[in-house]
Amino acid sequence: MSQIILECRSLTKAFDGIRAVDNVWLAVERQQIVAIIGPNGAGKTTLFNLCTGFLRPDSGFIRFKGQDITRFAPNQITLLGIARTFQDLRLIRQMTVLENVLLAIPHQAGEGFWGAIAGRRSAREERTNHKQAMEWLKFVGLENKVSDLAGALSYGQQKLLGLACCLATGAEVLMLDEPVAGVEPATNDRILDYLRHLPSLGKTVVFIEHNLSAVQTVANSVVVMDEGKVIAEGSWEQVSQKARVLEAYLA
Repeated sequence: MSQIILECRSLTKAFDGIRAVDNVWLAVERQQIVAIIGPNGAGKTTLFNLCTGFLRPDSGFIRFKGQDITRFAPNQITLLGIARTFQDLRLIRQMTVLENVLLAIPHQAGEGFWGAIAGRRSAREERTNHKQAMEWLKFVGLENKVSDLAGALSYGQQKLLGLACCLATGAEVLMLDEPVAGVEPATNDRILDYLRHLPSLGKTVVFIEHNLSAVQTVANSVVVMDEGKVIAEGSWEQVSQKARVLEAYLA
């Protein structure tokens, strides 16, 4: 079995003639934690949007476990095993913590989203999903918040809920957009502890982050982007010493 689970080859995406992602090659190994860093406008989120189907590349392709997913829709990619979080969280604020996680769990084929909303799940499936949702809420420390509205949580707790929803999809690859941005130090440390534990659960983590202390703490490898290009990759110790990285981001 190949150790490469997610691969981008010669990936390019332009907006109004400006290449937000410019001939990017990337190979992510199974059960690794990969950080993508770079200044604002470097192309990090655009790369995430391409890998998760929210944008289509102008050229190049994306493979997941050897399968070409370049033209797949976001829901197809999630069902295959790649899930993501967003900077703006995208929780359903008027629903409870538990309901948000339950909706993230893939429904049975043919049921449809609105069928799940309306409760047309078998009693057995409902029990199974409830147990699974509670396990992930316990994992992120929100088991005592199940009946709270998502919108009533603190920002840090909403970050944790977003992670729980991502995990509830059952995806093997989790793509997390700034998982610790804007949270207080205690929550920051909790989230990093959870991320560090995920490879032991069979998960691969790719995350965007500006908090370089977090990157140093958890990432097995670091990819540095600038002006749409990958300008360095390797361990933190390797990339942090490169002149181009220092010039583009770290100085």
